[in-house]
Amino acid sequence: MTDAAISEPEGRRPRRKRKQVLAMAELVGDFGQVPVRLLDLSETGARISAQIALAQNQEVELRRGDVAAPARIIWARKGTAGLEFSAPVPSDRLLGVKSTPSLVPAPIPQSFRPEPAPAMSRSMERKLARLWTSR
Repeated sequence: MTDAAISEPEGRRPRRKRKQVLAMAELVGDFGQVPVRLLDLSETGARISAQIALAQNQEVELRRGDVAAPARIIWARKGTAGLEFSAPVPSDRLLGVKSTPSLVPAPIPQSFRPEPAPAMSRSMERKLARLWTSR
């Protein structure tokens, strides 16, 4: 394989790894402030869905919680748009997720564990067996 066969087409940059998400956010621009759905997200941009028509090359700000990411709309069609952030934004920061080295569940405290079922007597086992087989 040659370098030309694996290189990106002229004028196109390689895509960053994206996360598919479904989260609500706000988009702020000349049009005001509107709710949007985040559809996918990378460090350098996002794909959103909005109820208003958005125009290409608009300067906007994507807000989620206390995080605001200045961006530019690089494409827009039929209620969806692609945003390019002015500076890289870690997706975990925008989604409000803290990175953890491993997700190991905490042990259940003894006070929350259910009591073991009481042992059945032999006579009770026989009685249940008869009831079960009589049906």
